[in-house]
Amino acid sequence: VLQNLSEDINAQVKKNKDILCPPELCSPKSFAQIIKEIKDETSHLIDVRPSGEYSYGSSKYARSIPIETFKKEMKRFSKKETYYLMCRGRYCPLANSAVKEMRKEGFECYRLEFSFYELENKAFKK
Repeated sequence: VLQNLSEDINAQVKKNKDILCPPELCSPKSFAQIIKEIKDETSHLIDVRPSGEYSYGSSKYARSIPIETFKKEMKRFSKKETYYLMCRGRYCPLANSAVKEMRKEGFECYRLEFSFYELENKAFKK
């Protein structure tokens, strides 16, 4: 909600949206398709926020791999799987960095364009 509000009030945020959340790092799939894959466990959701932030709450579908240890941990991933990475929200650079690192190593991965809170409220809330 705050991210949408900031776009409405601040033209500079809206202008830099594609820099902060590059479209080429995002999935072309719909929100519903991404959520279905995650729920069906045909793809993986990785939360790259620092562990302190993760401890305040995350999705039961997400695996926490803090950005500080991400490069080391990604070596355990299968390149035959698809990964969706999330962080604080669409303007957080942590997921951008992680996606770029994974793609350099040949993984299929995308950053989410929404935060943990949006994910939980729109997709996983019962």
